[in-house]
Amino acid sequence: MTLDNLVIEYEQKRNDAQSLSAKFQGLVAFLKERTQHLSFQSELKSYLENSEEISSLIKFLGLSPDYKQKLIGPLSHRSFCHENTVVTKHSYERFEFLGDTVLGLVVSTRLFSEFGELSEGELSRLRGSLVNEDTLSKLADSFSLSRFILVGKGEFKSKGHEANPVKADVLEALLGVVYLSDGLEKAQEVFERIVVQYEKSTGDKFFSKDRLQNFDAKSRLQELTMKLYKSTPVYKETQKECGGFIIELYIENKMVVKVEAPSKKQGQREAARICLNDELYITKK
Repeated sequence: MTLDNLVIEYEQKRNDAQSLSAKFQGLVAFLKERTQHLSFQSELKSYLENSEEISSLIKFLGLSPDYKQKLIGPLSHRSFCHENTVVTKHSYERFEFLGDTVLGLVVSTRLFSEFGELSEGELSRLRGSLVNEDTLSKLADSFSLSRFILVGKGEFKSKGHEANPVKADVLEALLGVVYLSDGLEKAQEVFERIVVQYEKSTGDKFFSKDRLQNFDAKSRLQELTMKLYKSTPVYKETQKECGGFIIELYIENKMVVKVEAPSKKQGQREAARICLNDELYITKK
């Protein structure tokens, strides 16, 4: 029996896969059960390359059809590579190394041309508010990037493909492979497509000076408390059993803000932003 026939049989029995990793893991388990041994390893790469998921990602990013052979590596976590060496030997990490620089250049160029009134220090801080794990993972969420990320069995069970660091790195890896194949201009075009989708899905403007204030909230709050009380804010974090953190912000030994967030950094920034906006840093002796 050919792999195509087995794939058809598998998809008729199970059509509930919510991601490419789920689909792949389910198919591999089915093949082992159906054939008693995995004899189609070399053909699974072609299966992935020609999957509906890869085709839809290529269409969304505005790439040519030949990218179906180029995207498996940039989408693959090292755990997937370890378990499927015939499918791909290279994870997204090499592509992310290059994509990080490409992203920085693309964002810097846009900021330089759009915000001529900002100083170089302000431009650097604004770039930092855009090129970071939290912001990039939100960009990735706007087009459901986690659906396309390939991870190994253990990472899949722990939902590693949905982790913010992984989503941010894979986003950069995609820009890296586009730069290698079609140059900086195409990488910039792809990033602009992602930004448009982000703004459409969230209603927020991506390239906005407001981000500078929100991202730099911790520094501004620290400056204020040092001026008022000669002391700095204290952040206390408690990890939740179901994931994420509870962040408590104290000023002068008084808790003024309590928030929940998926990461410590994001929670601290949000707590500082709320404290500044509501002037909660003004404490009574």
